[in-house]
Amino acid sequence: MVKKVVIEDAIMFIDTNIFLDFYRYRKTDSSIESLEKIQAVAGKLILTSQVEMEYQKNRQKVILETYKQRKAENDNSQTPEIISSIKAIDMINSLKKEMKKQELKVKEKLEKILINPASNDDVYKYFKRIYKLASEEFKLTTESEKWSEINGKALDRFQMGYPPRKKDDTSYGDAINWEWVIHCALVSGKNIIIVTRDSDYGVMHNGNIYLNDWLKAEFKSRLSQKRKIEVTSSLSKALKMLNVSVSQEAQDTEDELIEGLRDSINGSSSLDS
Repeated sequence: MVKKVVIEDAIMFIDTNIFLDFYRYRKTDSSIESLEKIQAVAGKLILTSQVEMEYQKNRQKVILETYKQRKAENDNSQTPEIISSIKAIDMINSLKKEMKKQELKVKEKLEKILINPASNDDVYKYFKRIYKLASEEFKLTTESEKWSEINGKALDRFQMGYPPRKKDDTSYGDAINWEWVIHCALVSGKNIIIVTRDSDYGVMHNGNIYLNDWLKAEFKSRLSQKRKIEVTSSLSKALKMLNVSVSQEAQDTEDELIEGLRDSINGSSSLDS
């Protein structure tokens, strides 16, 4: 159970990895519900063309990785020879044949999703609608009036080695996102919620993310000590901070996903040297 803590007068930044993780959900209904909730609060979202680019750049890769992982899980369920004489094996073999038929259908659907996402990929369609519905006030594109200013500040902080960034980063996309979050907080006077499972923003522990000390101090310094910034790895928790209801099923599905990702997240959260 995610405790409901409402952050008054807040806007929210959702990192690219959250959108990509929708392809890892095991329950389609839960992922669609969560995407609908994001769409409902699109006017409160902080978005950048950097997030859009990273999503489109990595979408196909994540889909294929998820497909291969789940296929491997199914293929590993082999029947020991020692019990091959049991009559139940005939039923198992029959089920395996049916699974192969269904696998062919999955492959056909997969190909359609990869080739034409605008017609066949529900996550892609929601992402595009959310991006379109987002407030222009909180959306940064390369055509935006503030693009050059934000890009310059991001490049400066990247060259200085400031977070958010990974140890071996060669691009400063995370810095662009952070500088835009700061800008939106400044011009709107609102509190900030960040949803991410990226160790660039802090450290992960037991599925929770704790904001980097430097970023926390920088936020308070550039805005005020009273301004709030909350960082969470849970979209369900973030939506509740915006006073949006989330079903128990959607919450449980996301908790299961975060639990499954925990090892890989912790493995990538080592300190920069």
